[in-house]
Amino acid sequence: MKKYSNFIFVMIALCVSLLGNAQGKYLVKSGDANGINKWYMGRQIAQVMSHYGIEWLEREERDKEENTSLLLKNLNVQPGMMIADIGAGSGYHSSLLSKMVGNGKVYAVDVEPEMILFLKDRIQAEKTKNIKKIVL
Repeated sequence: MKKYSNFIFVMIALCVSLLGNAQGKYLVKSGDANGINKWYMGRQIAQVMSHYGIEWLEREERDKEENTSLLLKNLNVQPGMMIADIGAGSGYHSSLLSKMVGNGKVYAVDVEPEMILFLKDRIQAEKTKNIKKIVL
């Protein structure tokens, strides 16, 4: 775990920095019941999802609904990269990213042990070698 400590510290510092720059872009107003009535850049922030939402995260139509292919294209992921998927959940994006980084690494980080267990099963089923699970 010690080898991850500097990496995790840097990621937390980056997140705090980005949040600090975004403070003026939040708006509080009512919205969808699944949201927290706080908006960022025109989009309502969703409530935190527990492991009970895994089926929704893994739905077949997710790519079509969220245009995941465009997201991954715009990330410009290159072979050999090290990527942190913070809030990895079921590992949906981690799995896709692992195919793009080749011999690189994807660090799948989540706070829910149940999500990490699901991800562990996914890694075994897909025979993925470059995803590292981290539960905080």
